[in-house]
Amino acid sequence: MNLTLHRCRYIISSYRPLKILEDSNIVIDNGRVVCLGQCYGYRGYDKVDCKEKVVAPAFGNAHIHLYTISKAINEQNPYRALLIAILNMAANGIAAFQSMDENYKTVVEAAKSIGLRVRAGPIVKNKKCDEYISIEKLGYRLYTPIISIENLLEVDEEVLESCLELVLNRNIDIQISVSRTIEETLNFKRIKKLFPVEYLAKKNLLSNKIILTHINWVSSWELESIEYYRPRVVVCPYSDALSNINGLPPLKNLLDKEIVVGVGTDNFEYRYSANILKDITAIIALYRYSNIYIDVEHVMNIATQGSYNVMNINAGNIEVGKEADIIVFDIRKFKYGSFIKQSLPFLILYEGYIDTTIVNGNIVWSIDELDKYIKIL
Repeated sequence: MNLTLHRCRYIISSYRPLKILEDSNIVIDNGRVVCLGQCYGYRGYDKVDCKEKVVAPAFGNAHIHLYTISKAINEQNPYRALLIAILNMAANGIAAFQSMDENYKTVVEAAKSIGLRVRAGPIVKNKKCDEYISIEKLGYRLYTPIISIENLLEVDEEVLESCLELVLNRNIDIQISVSRTIEETLNFKRIKKLFPVEYLAKKNLLSNKIILTHINWVSSWELESIEYYRPRVVVCPYSDALSNINGLPPLKNLLDKEIVVGVGTDNFEYRYSANILKDITAIIALYRYSNIYIDVEHVMNIATQGSYNVMNINAGNIEVGKEADIIVFDIRKFKYGSFIKQSLPFLILYEGYIDTTIVNGNIVWSIDELDKYIKIL
């Protein structure tokens, strides 16, 4: 779709550094931003009036288990449950997500029905990696294949070696869940004689093609390996806190070392919505409780630019040449009518009410089209 977001009251083009434009336009052509500013001379584009709107980068959900939605909402039809989960993400301003689910082909089909970007693939257990993965596109342009390792103890060394070969030869990312609880971490140490990240480093399976999720319990020497090998990292502190995991990822250390970090909502087992603003709020609160200060703009950047960088998608901020993944807020729905523009990240975080979600230049969620989504379901 070719689209113009016209006369936007405010455009947050990025959170870190915080860049805000006033009374400007965004022109989208073939899924990409082609103009940002006054943008004269663009004709024949569908126009969205944004004079009472705040426009911002969409959120990325870099780690989620979608299968947990069925139990959470007591839905017997698995496909309908997936549609509900993905629509829920769209309604919460999430334009792209990375799934760790066995039924990945059905996940991709559901994402295609709604229009979200999706990275998904099979979960590796006791077969070689190349027996699990196909680089087929499954008929959906916004799908990227990955493979996942949910339980590192279920994967033997030969399989790990085949995973490494896959990463090197076929340019496929691997997401690995590690060090989520102290019990899992110590049990891994008891069996393998090494901590999980330490073990991966020894097996030469740490690189910038590896995505580590959770990492609530890591040693200082494992952090050194992360700094050296530069894997990407996804934290899920809100979901982990809800499930009573007494640990926090070393987020400040990772950010100081300039590791690519994103955020994930993880699952629906302890929550009924993928409202990623709750995850952002939890990051701020949990770390401040531990006397670690991470400002709002920085955490918003983790959930946008950071998550998109984890998923290797050219979006996460609003710039010419970037994929047009964008969310729109109605400024009239903020409780406080008068404010300075620098307070917008705070207002979005604590009062944000998603009006529209745009993915690849297409409107996939609009508060004005609820009947349309009821028909989809």
